Amino acid sequence: MSDAEGLKVPVKFVRERALSPQVSLLELRAQAPALIEWLPGQYVELFVGAREQGVPYSIACAAGATGAIELAISREANAPLLAAARDGEPLWVSRPRGVFTWRPHAGGSLLVGIGTGLAPLRAMVQAALREPAQAPLTLLFGARREEDLLFKEEFEALARAHAAFRFEPSLSQPSATWTRRCGRVQRHLGPLLSRMSAPRAYVCGNPAMVAECVAALSSQLGLETAAIASEAH
Repeated sequence: MSDAEGLKVPVKFVRERALSPQVSLLELRAQAPALIEWLPGQYVELFVGAREQGVPYSIACAAGATGAIELAISREANAPLLAAARDGEPLWVSRPRGVFTWRPHAGGSLLVGIGTGLAPLRAMVQAALREPAQAPLTLLFGARREEDLLFKEEFEALARAHAAFRFEPSLSQPSATWTRRCGRVQRHLGPLLSRMSAPRAYVCGNPAMVAECVAALSSQLGLETAAIASEAH
């Protein structure tokens, strides 16, 4: 690793807000924004206090001029880390890294995620909707219950504001009043891909879900390997 890759950038805790009963959004701000530029989909390692071991998190927002960094964090698994951040312990992040990154594509793109695997996909959606020429973009997000749908209101507002963007949530344990997609995301890949001329796919979630989606996209739905990007969380 080069010195530039190993550099830790100091950041300041701004706030924490609940995204669901299990997940918080941690907002940080870089003290030197020029050192923390990233591509949509990349991740950083978060270092707290004197701890030498960083914890990797995908950045849940596209880069902006303010240096704001947002990380979607499971509260149960990371309770000590979140408490330390709230208590004012020093925080650093690594320089952004990773090759799971957004590439504009005129043929349309399908983004597929579950859980905190939605974080890098949110950054991709934000970046895509900033582009002057917007290709078809669909976000398929799977969760157990409606309260587990991270950023639900935000994505619904974006879908109303941008004709090219579709938000397609699917629940595996829907309530009696739920009228949208149900079941695992794997069952909806084909119908959503069929609406695009020559799509790319981005898949992020747990290893089993990613493997199943990639296999279905390539062997059953005919996407070339080069048209599928994936990352396991």
